[in-house]
Amino acid sequence: MLDPIPLLESWPGLGPGNHSKSAEKHNYMIWSLATTVKELIKRIDDQDRVIQEQKQLIETLTSNQTKQNEISAFSYSNLVASFGKKSETDLVLLAKVHSELKEKSRIERNIIISGLDECVGSSDAEKELNEKAIVDEVLVELKISNDKVKRRTRLRKRGVENNDPSKPSLLLVEFTDSISKTMALANSPQLKRNTKFKNIYVNSDKTMAERAAEAQLRQKRNEMNRDLPFTEGILRYGVNEKNNKRFYWGIRDGRLVQLEPREIMNFKTRIQKQKTNIKNKKKKLNQSSINNYLKCFETNATSLVNKLNELQIIINTYVQNVIAITETWFNNKSNRSINNYTSYIKDRGEMAGGGVALFIRNDVDSCEVDDIRLQNTSGEQVWCQLNISEERILIGAFTGLLP
Repeated sequence: MLDPIPLLESWPGLGPGNHSKSAEKHNYMIWSLATTVKELIKRIDDQDRVIQEQKQLIETLTSNQTKQNEISAFSYSNLVASFGKKSETDLVLLAKVHSELKEKSRIERNIIISGLDECVGSSDAEKELNEKAIVDEVLVELKISNDKVKRRTRLRKRGVENNDPSKPSLLLVEFTDSISKTMALANSPQLKRNTKFKNIYVNSDKTMAERAAEAQLRQKRNEMNRDLPFTEGILRYGVNEKNNKRFYWGIRDGRLVQLEPREIMNFKTRIQKQKTNIKNKKKKLNQSSINNYLKCFETNATSLVNKLNELQIIINTYVQNVIAITETWFNNKSNRSINNYTSYIKDRGEMAGGGVALFIRNDVDSCEVDDIRLQNTSGEQVWCQLNISEERILIGAFTGLLP
């Protein structure tokens, strides 16, 4: 059966641009579901591991008891004397399992926040107040009420003062219930949307044994990556013999796995690819903008002053981005405005007749162009530039011959 977790991890994002609320909600729900399921799977794996250790302990105790019974002659006095006696190895194993279970129970409502800058202040009380404020901001992003926090503390080595602001100490947050912890982990990807918290990460708290196991796993990963034969930038990679794809070793859900080529790209390559994709999208938008987006209407009005109502009906019926009109017959006393449009007008002032006008919808970026090369004619004219994505489009309304 196909494991759904890697599929959810590689689920494509929405990408740049504006998206509908339903699409954003759907994408957020998928990520939240993936994080919640991963947390539950991890809990089940931990419980399975503890159960396996307990089974081994029971088998060891049973085996030792059987051996003792085989060696010693049966008597009630021997039975009473030997009952409850365990070897030193058994006692150490029991104590280890008990300690691990106790520690897991103690930290089951904890999260670790890394990358959160340490607050400064003139006194410890001021530092504490500032840190509470910034933690509350993080909780808002995680959609957790601050009254769900039982305690919070910085994890520092005893007797060591952290003076490096680029490496803030880890922050431990204990919630009043495990549901709040699960929600915080599920909502942690939302921190990347806030530029203030984009370098902050939220993870489950770990026992000492789990931290030691993870350290060994990271060491093993580094050793395996060092043995890979090929190099790209600062990374080494290998080629899978089955599918001929590049890979390097990484850690996912407590396991060493081969990561796909799309994750091997260095930072500069990823940025360049993103820029190329955005540029291609803009290019497609630009090619379709003039044909599909830019809608124009032009007419020789022969006195627009008396036909503004007719023009308004046309605009209401057929939405136009650009309206070009000649023979407006505007003068200094004429009403020259149309709602939701920017007007560019040239008329004859106090004289009657003539006149040209451009009306550009306010949602189109435009500006008037006054170039001497366009004015070298005896006709009346007005020009403006439309800025659509990266395109610059020159629009004009004129009478007579162009230069």
